[in-house]
Amino acid sequence: MSEGTQGAQDQSTQANVNSMATIVAVGEWIIEQNKDLSFTTGGWDRMFAGVTNIKRWVNETDQEVRVWKVDGGYSYKDEYTIPAGHTVNAHMWIPWADQPGTGPLRYDDHHAVIMVGGQPLAYLWQSGTLIRFNTSDAFVNGGVAVPGLSRSGGDKTMVIGKDPQSRVGFALGMYKR
Repeated sequence: MSEGTQGAQDQSTQANVNSMATIVAVGEWIIEQNKDLSFTTGGWDRMFAGVTNIKRWVNETDQEVRVWKVDGGYSYKDEYTIPAGHTVNAHMWIPWADQPGTGPLRYDDHHAVIMVGGQPLAYLWQSGTLIRFNTSDAFVNGGVAVPGLSRSGGDKTMVIGKDPQSRVGFALGMYKR
């Protein structure tokens, strides 16, 4: 095997190892947060694609977090700022979006945004029985489920934090009064 081919294979293998390490780190962080996240629900949202209300925002980072949604237009709604290391109890019903573009149930004017330290972290929407996200401001058909309790319906808590390597992540958990 030539040196160039071996080098490319080594880089590809290292990229796969780094990706797996990130996935493992996020999983470990979710498990460590079980005091704030609960992966059990009352049950009704398992049977029906109910509306999801994030009622608590927990910022475990050392940076300011801003959240807002666009729901039925281009103006911000339910816009909140969560200082570093703080929790804010504030309601946000996650908008439904089933396709790209504008109009009823379309992503461009029906989604939520999480920004950390002035940088976008995730764009959220509800589709079917899941809360979904993208790291770019774009609809993805069958998009990835939000980490944690991604099942639609009911009251939730959103936790934004950093793993031991200082990578920022987020997860949904059950809202506890």
